[in-house]
Amino acid sequence: MSRKVPKVTAGHIARITAKLIKEGKVSLSIAGSTTIGSSASDVTTMVGSLSAESGIVIPKGQHIIWDTVSSNSITTNSYGEMQFSQFNPYMGFLFFSDQDPRYGGGSLLVQNEQNSAYGPHLRLWKNRSKAWAAAGTQDGDQLGAVDFVGFDSADLGDDSNFSDTTFAAIEGVAIDVTDNVESGQIIMSVMNPGGDDDTLNDLLHIGGTDQGGSQDCAVVINDAGIDSDFRVESAVNSSAFFLQGSDGDIRMNFAASPHSAGSGIGVTATDPWTNGPARIDMLTRKINFEIITTIIIDIQLLYGGGHEHDVIGRNAAANAYIFSVGAGTPAGWIYKVEMICLEVPTSGVTSDINLVANTSGTIAEDADGTSGTSITLIDAGGNWTNGMRKESAASTVFTSGLHSYFLYLTAGAGSPSAGQYGAGKFAIKLYGIQSF
Repeated sequence: MSRKVPKVTAGHIARITAKLIKEGKVSLSIAGSTTIGSSASDVTTMVGSLSAESGIVIPKGQHIIWDTVSSNSITTNSYGEMQFSQFNPYMGFLFFSDQDPRYGGGSLLVQNEQNSAYGPHLRLWKNRSKAWAAAGTQDGDQLGAVDFVGFDSADLGDDSNFSDTTFAAIEGVAIDVTDNVESGQIIMSVMNPGGDDDTLNDLLHIGGTDQGGSQDCAVVINDAGIDSDFRVESAVNSSAFFLQGSDGDIRMNFAASPHSAGSGIGVTATDPWTNGPARIDMLTRKINFEIITTIIIDIQLLYGGGHEHDVIGRNAAANAYIFSVGAGTPAGWIYKVEMICLEVPTSGVTSDINLVANTSGTIAEDADGTSGTSITLIDAGGNWTNGMRKESAASTVFTSGLHSYFLYLTAGAGSPSAGQYGAGKFAIKLYGIQSF
């Protein structure tokens, strides 16, 4: 007598498989995609695991619960919103992928296809009342944050010592929750060597009025007070506004001049100048249509020649100019020059020092700075004294605004003393007009 074998359909298999998954007796991996539940009234409890290579579809209103400790759930409501919740204190929901994020790996896409002007929203909602029976949100509560996390160099190649580092973060804070006068604040923070290397440093605060009077609404930059510069660029100037973090210096429309000193006056690796205080600093700034270039030069350890017009610079070195006024220079069309003595040049070497412009940029120390085509911009007329100031004569002709000229310090009239300077500082100001 033969037994009748019941017919098993695909539907039977699907229902049996679903039952096994619900009871935690099997884990299921699907090569394609799958839909869980069929209507808003369905509630599916999962004790096992389910993965789908091409996606898992959860219909609107369908509740899916993975229930091993009665704490994890995924829910979609009638509006198509998906909710994740878990009481694990470390991770609410994890997206993991080892694929290229440019092609979707490890990426989260939120798409809205409603025919309206509004796009999808990401809502980070802080509510104390449900979990802690507190009064909703309180003053100073962090409402949510986005942390940008990676591994530092100590973790590379050491699987046993992974210690994640938060390199940057954005957070939202409820400053005042008083009804009708609510205020909030956005804080942007970064890890930076200039501050505490163990914590994030707050670099930008936006908003935040406290009705109690303890805080006004403001945009605060560098609230952490670390050594961080603040720079605003324009279409023509990379430092239209600049605040230097190290000393608080504020500059507007300036540029560190690319027309630096020549090799005959600059620092080299083999020159003893590298071990001394001698230096040359340049700064160009624009105010309205006027451009002012300030040159601060310390001539300590430079050499002066023993003849009138001899160039001051590194011993016998060529290209001893202190500034190059090239075509298109940020110094503009120069029309006036000032020179101020900040420290008297050392005695024993000539302290009668002039400022000369020359079309040659190769003149060496101890050579004649007025040879060829030159313009004497400042004639000291004698030895410099502390605080002494000289200005270019009204009769000075600034040929082509000094474009394509090089500026040199030279020995003054008479029989100057030669030797190496042990002191001497000058400020030189070039006044120019913006070329147009």
